[in-house]
Amino acid sequence: LAPPAVIAAVRQSLIDGDYETATQTVISQDSVFSNIAAAAFTKVGLGKDATDDAIFEETERARSIFISSISYLSVIGVLTTLLDLPSPVFGMIHAFDTLGSSGVGDPTKLSAAIGEVLVCTGGGLVVAIPAFAFYYVLRNRISAGFRHLQVEVNAIFHHLPYEHLQGLRLEADAFIPAPPRAQAPASA
Repeated sequence: LAPPAVIAAVRQSLIDGDYETATQTVISQDSVFSNIAAAAFTKVGLGKDATDDAIFEETERARSIFISSISYLSVIGVLTTLLDLPSPVFGMIHAFDTLGSSGVGDPTKLSAAIGEVLVCTGGGLVVAIPAFAFYYVLRNRISAGFRHLQVEVNAIFHHLPYEHLQGLRLEADAFIPAPPRAQAPASA
C-alpha cells in the first residue's frame, strides 16, 4: 500500500521544495499511496480543504476496491451455511420417518439417517469456517494497512505550506479557464 522508498523520495522532494518531482514520483509508481498522493498533488494549489477532500475520496475508492475483492469470502461463508440448512432439516425428517416406521428397535436405520445429517452439516462447516476466517483476517490486515497509509499521507500533506502554494497546478493536463467573453448584444 505504501512503499517506503516512494514515501522517502516524495518527502525528500518536498523538503527540497520540488513539488513537480514529488508529483512525477507518485505518478510513475503503482501503489495505493502513489494514487492518493497524485490525487492530492492535483489539488494543493486549491488549498488544504480541497487537498484533504482529494485524499479522502481516493482513499475510500482504494479501500472499497480492496474490501470488495475479499467480500466473496464472506458471501461464500454465508451461502454455505444457508445452503447447509435444508440438509439437516430434511435429514431429521428422514430420521424421524425412519424412527416412526421401524420404531426404536432398529437403531442402525436411525443412526444412518442421523449420520447423513452430520456429514452434510460437517461439510458445510468445513467450507464456511475457513471462508469466514480468511475474510476477517484479510479485512483486518486491509484496515491496518490503510491506517498506516493514512498516517503516512497525513504526515506529508498536513504540514504543506498551502498559503504559498495557492494557484499551483501540478496535474499533467492542467488548464486555467478564462473568464467568459462579453457577448454582443442581440440585434432586433
